[in-house]
Amino acid sequence: MTGLFAGQAGARTLGTLFGLAVWGVVAATQKKAFRAYEYGAGEPASLFGPGLAAVIGCGLLENILIAVVVD
Repeated sequence: MTGLFAGQAGARTLGTLFGLAVWGVVAATQKKAFRAYEYGAGEPASLFGPGLAAVIGCGLLENILIAVVVD
């Protein structure tokens, strides 16, 4: 099991696990809000800015965590 988290393969494994965890949280929290918007005949706001910030922020956090785990 320790070989799974050693070196570059470990970094990729942890990156994948964190990515799946973030996807799960986003999927669980966003579906209900968007469905409520659709039922209320409202226009959803653009998520380009927040999405870009999340990608950059989470990417930096992921790289920091990988650097800490690998070193």
